[in-house]
Amino acid sequence: MTDPSGQFTPSATRASGGAGENYVILSLPGPVTDDADWTLNGVTYLLKDKAHVDISYKLYENPSDALAGEKNGALYSSSAAFIRFADATSMAGKASASAKIDVATSSTRFENGLVTHIMEINIKNVVGNQITIGAANGDAGTDIVLDNVVDKITLTATGDFSAVAAIKDADDKVLLAAGKVWLDVDDTCTPEIGGTDRNNDGDFDDPSDIAPIPAGHQIGALATFNDEYLEATVVITNEDNVQDIPTDPAYLGDIENAFLCMQINGLSKIPEITYSGELSMTAKDNFEAIGDVSFTGSKLEKNRESAVLHFLVTPEGDFRNMVRLTNTSNVDGTDLMVTLINDAGDEVTFSLGDVPGVSADLAPRASTPLININDLYATAQKVERGDKGMFTVEGEGMGNKLRARFDGNVLAGSLKAKALSVSTDNTTFFTF
Repeated sequence: MTDPSGQFTPSATRASGGAGENYVILSLPGPVTDDADWTLNGVTYLLKDKAHVDISYKLYENPSDALAGEKNGALYSSSAAFIRFADATSMAGKASASAKIDVATSSTRFENGLVTHIMEINIKNVVGNQITIGAANGDAGTDIVLDNVVDKITLTATGDFSAVAAIKDADDKVLLAAGKVWLDVDDTCTPEIGGTDRNNDGDFDDPSDIAPIPAGHQIGALATFNDEYLEATVVITNEDNVQDIPTDPAYLGDIENAFLCMQINGLSKIPEITYSGELSMTAKDNFEAIGDVSFTGSKLEKNRESAVLHFLVTPEGDFRNMVRLTNTSNVDGTDLMVTLINDAGDEVTFSLGDVPGVSADLAPRASTPLININDLYATAQKVERGDKGMFTVEGEGMGNKLRARFDGNVLAGSLKAKALSVSTDNTTFFTF
């Protein structure tokens, strides 16, 4: 600190410390009344780093005790937090509730069309009594504003964006325009300013066109992609974005509950994948950026159909139980899963393809072979469940009975399950 002797009321002289030290001892001439106000103003503190700073005060009667810093010799002492350093900004991302991939379109569209969102973003000024130190971008003591300290923020989303890419022929001619990825002010994901003129006729009256919208929905620039379309990058700055159109000037004001939106081309298959994100800040001169923030985004999943059988008997009882699944649609069924549930409510899930001789896929209008319930049960018992142990139907009150749920990427209403029972002497046969 600097020498504060001339800044102290009542007047005092410096006895020790001060210039270049982390303490100062002041000598007060003559008596001071008990109710006197003591103030210390206009002192400059030189901070070596971002460590927290506390301040303490001790009143001594004897100069020798003050010079020695004797704790027990102080008439009065007090201490408090003086300076605290904290991040002026915060960045966060998380998964959002993405639309399901619609298997009825051969997985080329979402249930709600061509657009969904894959993560939610929040970039804010930290609320609190924070001030800038020094005169950069404002006088000392200026309230912190996000766009005063941040030059740009980069959002990088990693995953498979192949369904966004343009479809081209062998000569690299565009047959179907690419979709887009952008950061939107809300989860309605209105396509970005400018629209999409798919047939390049100069207007937006074709049913496949996306008409322009007013400014203000898109935050930052449209995403750019790496060559493999496995990474999308959105840059948010204080400048207008790369489009030569009016934009929201407050890009780096608080961005609350914004959504990274994705518009697909409508013809490529949409992969089932979990996206991840990273937010990276570049600070303006004289400021320091907070660290990068990584997070997990949404998982794109196909809409799944299920079928349930409520009564199956196993194993090796008086009746042999068999199950058959049928895909009644004209669309491929994929990724069929089995969940077996015992009478105690315990359950285990596994792929239908784990059952010997059975596939996890089901062609249009096709059926599985008759699957012996004992084979399903044996497969269930091989599932590693850690501390839960092996799945079983044996136990008090369980009675060797099962329920089964089958689900997969099958057109809604088109997955059918039937159970067939034959007595062990082959004299009784029934389905349910």
